Amino acid sequence: MKEKAQELGIDLDAVDSKEITRQEEQVHRQAQEQPYSQAAMKYIQMVDAWFKSNQGLLEDKSDELQAHAEADIPGTSPAEEAIGIRDCLEVVRWYQHQIYVKLCRAATGMIRGEVEDLEYAPEDANGSAKVALIGIKRSTEAWTGLLSHFPDQEHAILDLLVILQRLRRQVEAAFPEARAFLRPGFDVAD
Repeated sequence: MKEKAQELGIDLDAVDSKEITRQEEQVHRQAQEQPYSQAAMKYIQMVDAWFKSNQGLLEDKSDELQAHAEADIPGTSPAEEAIGIRDCLEVVRWYQHQIYVKLCRAATGMIRGEVEDLEYAPEDANGSAKVALIGIKRSTEAWTGLLSHFPDQEHAILDLLVILQRLRRQVEAAFPEARAFLRPGFDVAD
């Protein structure tokens, strides 16, 4: 690595690694302090609390669906309902942390773009924000699905849906170009 650096005219001894580390930590701290990052962290905590407080509910629903399957009640499809619930739970857990991570990356890209005047930073930020928006949309759909299976959880699930909608609005305001960003290999231009 030293030889390659010399070939490129880079003096590795001149690099202040402590200063670079300090700057990186500052950028990450600023990214985590953004209102949308904080809202995404609150969402993570609310989801964890919901799962923790409803572990028994999920176990009871599993027992109920098992009993319905064994009873072979006409007009019911407990297996399909179980698959629907499982799919919703998997979506919620998949995006629970990803939304926060992608929003921190989007914020980091914007901060670096402003500080270091990097051309690619807005694109990187918009791409990350778009993935977060997709996660918010899919999480919203999953919680709506769970609400149909657990109507007694209306209050708690509506609280989660409200925070997701507020988060969506914050992200759209902070990254107005995010939805238009075309992710290579995923999105197709109209």
